[in-house]
Amino acid sequence: MTAPEVIATVIGIVAAALVVLSQHGLGARNTTQTPARGGVMGHRTKPSRRHQISYAAPEKYRLVITYPGQQRPRRFSTSDLARARSVARRNTANGAHVDFQIHRGWGTYETTHTYTPEPTP
Repeated sequence: MTAPEVIATVIGIVAAALVVLSQHGLGARNTTQTPARGGVMGHRTKPSRRHQISYAAPEKYRLVITYPGQQRPRRFSTSDLARARSVARRNTANGAHVDFQIHRGWGTYETTHTYTPEPTP
């Protein structure tokens, strides 16, 4: 192969590679175009629109339930006081040690009651 033929072959390979890259959006970008999303270069949406604020009530009550011989305690959370009490009663009757906790804000809980298993007759 002569030098002009090698150069022509290399130019053909590079041109084919650029076509493939541009089809997949990986080629050089034209910086004179405006961005696809909304107008001004460097514009960002407001922080309040990027992250949705959750107004759901936090789980107000948490039960830490430990059965004898268990490796890790179970955790049960709810915002319904009646349901929390019934779950605590049911697990205590089945032989579990239950810590009743109330949410105090910022992910902290305060243990208000500790229930021990009922003795079997």
